[in-house]
Amino acid sequence: MDETNLRLRVDYVPSATIEPVITVRASDTLERAVTLMRLHNFSQLPVMRGKGKRPEGVVSWRSIGRELLRNAAAELKDCIDDSVAIVNLDDDLLETIDRINQDDYVLVVKENGDISGIVTSADLGDALAAIARPYLLVSQCEDAMRHFIRRGLELSIINAGDINRATLSKGRAFAGAVDDLPFGDLINILSMEALWKGSSFRTDPSALRADLNLAAQLRNEIMHFRDHTPKTEAVRDRLPFVIAELRSVLDGLPTRS
Repeated sequence: MDETNLRLRVDYVPSATIEPVITVRASDTLERAVTLMRLHNFSQLPVMRGKGKRPEGVVSWRSIGRELLRNAAAELKDCIDDSVAIVNLDDDLLETIDRINQDDYVLVVKENGDISGIVTSADLGDALAAIARPYLLVSQCEDAMRHFIRRGLELSIINAGDINRATLSKGRAFAGAVDDLPFGDLINILSMEALWKGSSFRTDPSALRADLNLAAQLRNEIMHFRDHTPKTEAVRDRLPFVIAELRSVLDGLPTRS
């Protein structure tokens, strides 16, 4: 597997690529900078060098306040923080997290050095939450499937031979540990009618399995940081209901054989 496909890049964060990027120049007035920051609800603005598109620093509420405490007549050029970190779109996002948390933001530039966007701590939190939520939902879905199969074994509704027949095409002999079964095998095992007939909760397993197959695809996209397809985006939003359905079927199984 190409390890570059597993690397989360800075441009995963939406704010790293914004058109247009709201900026100011060192020759602008301080009033213009603070007005733009208020209008756009920004805490900082990139400051462009000369008439070009390359940043020379940032002006922020922190840098403005710090300079005004020294000099009440300070101008915008006096409030520029030129120690800000500048990163590239294809830089490793995980390697920039510490700097973002330390400074609250980093500037992002294109390959030619032109400004592309700005990533703040809040932007980073939103982006990582966008990864974490579907990941946790898929994990809960997987956990519900394992519980379902484990209960079926405990109640002798299915046995190790049934599991081997359901997963034999993949060449993995079931050794008794449900936790060792991969996601795809869990779905194959849930295709056994006997498992569903053991529950008093009435459901259509084929409709549920269709969403589980999409959940498997979503899981692969998450693990490889791939964009979601329209179908996997839809199942991502349905996963809480898929999990609830699985748990209802599980609750409908008898407590003992």
